[in-house]
Parts: sequence; C-alpha cells; structure tokens
Amino acid sequence: MQNRSQGSLRRTHSSAMTARPTSPPSPLTSTWQSLAAASCSPLVAALFVDSVGCYVGVPEIDAWPESRDARKYTGPMPVVAHPPCQRWGRFWHGSTRKPHQFRRGEDGGCFAAALTAARNYGGVLEHPAGSSAWEWFGLQKPSGGQGWIVADSFGGWTCQIDQRH
Repeated sequence: MQNRSQGSLRRTHSSAMTARPTSPPSPLTSTWQSLAAASCSPLVAALFVDSVGCYVGVPEIDAWPESRDARKYTGPMPVVAHPPCQRWGRFWHGSTRKPHQFRRGEDGGCFAAALTAARNYGGVLEHPAGSSAWEWFGLQKPSGGQGWIVADSFGGWTCQIDQRH
C-alpha cells in the first residue's frame, strides 16, 4: 500500500498520519493475511472518497464514498481516510464574502471517525498540513522536512508529504 499511496494514487492533501510503521503484529494480522490470500477481496478501505475517484473500481480497495457514509466503517481492513477538510482549513467559516456562516470543525464527525478507524484498524489519514484538526484532536502537526514524528500517545505517526509534483 505504501507504494500506491506515494505513486499512482496521489491525493491533493499535503500530509498524512499513519499507525507506527514498526509496531508489533496486531490481532488483525491473521485477518489481513486471509484477505491477502483471497485475490478478489479488498485489502484496504478508502474512506471519504469521491464516488468517481481513483479508488472506485479497484478490486483491492473497498471504496467508501459519501453514499456509504464512511463514519459507519467498522473494519477489519486498514484504511486510507480522506475526511473532508472544508471546516478545518483556512476558510472553515465560509467564504470571505459571507464569513462566519459555519463553525470550525463541524464536519459531521468525519475527522473523528477517520482518526478512530486509522487507530483501530491501521492505515493512513490524509489531511492538509495547515488543518486545525491536528491541534483540535491533540495530534502533533506535521511539518516539512521533519520526516515521521510521533503524532500522539496512541502510537500514531505524522509526516508532511509534498504531493504537488
């Protein structure tokens, strides 16, 4: 999955958070091996994705567009989560012409659900480096040039990735 996320499945966000790369085997190891053995079974769940995006239709990926409500994901596969960033970014309040029509972080619980899925099942949570969600959820904000840094006390890791090239 690492090669995919850095190669052909590029995203527009500039940061990622994942479970510790060197963590000991989890109870899901046997589940993961079973899924990998079945060539037609998905190996990863892509949460909060575009219904016509690059994840849809790939046999190894169980895509969760808005119509499936990724907040309801309960495993067992690792995730690549792309929760909406509109309420966490620079214009969280709305446009400059109509400011303060929204409240910061009101994303319907999407970021919290994505973070929970990444913690429970492993995987990656992608969100803009400038997002206020990092601090809101007590995560170490990614910074360019630092490489992987400890994100939180739950064993997660954070890294800023330049995906503009």
